[in-house]
Amino acid sequence: MDLQKLLARLSEATRTYGGFSSSRMANRRQLKARAERIPTTDGSHVDIVTVEIIEQTPSGPLRGRAETTPSDRFGESIESVFLQIEGMSAKIEDGLPRDDLRMEMPKGAARNAIDCAFWDLEAKRSGSPVWQLLGLSKPPAPVMSAFAIQTTTPEETGKAARAASGHALLRLVIPSGDNILPVVQAVRNNAPHARLIIDASEKWSSEQIGMNSLPLAGLGVEFILQPLPAGEDGWLSDFYWGVPLCADASCTDATSLARIKGRYHAVNICLEKAGGLTEALELKAAAESQGYAILVSARPGTSLGLAPALLLAQGARAVDFSACPQLGAADRNPPLHRRGSLFHPAEPALWG
Repeated sequence: MDLQKLLARLSEATRTYGGFSSSRMANRRQLKARAERIPTTDGSHVDIVTVEIIEQTPSGPLRGRAETTPSDRFGESIESVFLQIEGMSAKIEDGLPRDDLRMEMPKGAARNAIDCAFWDLEAKRSGSPVWQLLGLSKPPAPVMSAFAIQTTTPEETGKAARAASGHALLRLVIPSGDNILPVVQAVRNNAPHARLIIDASEKWSSEQIGMNSLPLAGLGVEFILQPLPAGEDGWLSDFYWGVPLCADASCTDATSLARIKGRYHAVNICLEKAGGLTEALELKAAAESQGYAILVSARPGTSLGLAPALLLAQGARAVDFSACPQLGAADRNPPLHRRGSLFHPAEPALWG
């Protein structure tokens, strides 16, 4: 189905679904979902699903908002996520608490939207920001994100690295295990002070890891992110790697830690992948307690989707929000404030 027609159909479903049924009126709660196509400043777009949980109170309605971006990697689409959220309407409106959401829904983008909307609603209901509800000792601080470089030839990649040399952290997207060292050497020559992480996108071979890991450590690479496909990485525990390996698709939630033990030294946490802030925070705490370094990333979206990720990113070893596009006037109001790769926490009027 053409995506524009799909978005129109989902938006029509949102309009026709509304109001409180008489059987649910006692809980005074309503769940709404909306599919949106958000234009970016470079002429492209990002497709998201926005969720609202509306709760009636004696002083008026409270609205918990969140958004989520489906992932092709995990077989998600705008339609599948929308239908998953819609399928939870009765339970949410009947009073399902946030703590029970993980028992009722599988991890993924749909659960992320509802979970983060619950957190926003709880903050509004209590009059306290989410960071206080979590028991943190101080407000969240700005975080510095990685800047992504899509690598090509050593010459072209070197030029890109020189232009990006003012960024403190560079994520080198190297989806082929061939010709790795000349490309990374070109980056190091042109950005001598930048921290480096490599995103291998599950497309390297075991031989390519073995040949390149120690030399890459000599070039100061801090992590290689998911070099092998998830499910084909069991033998990693049999070897020593010069560069620590970071699990991405191999580690989605807290239960994944048992499977990756001995194979990886870091985990990449993403709200959509984990299925919400609740699970992501549990994964982060469990991973840190077991000695894993933490990388926090975010999928493309607006400031509303990035706001809870900024809270999750506090204290992480590395942060990668490079997938978040510039939206200009199409962003939420109020938007997150960002200057280059520095992202500031959300205002309470936006989320949390």
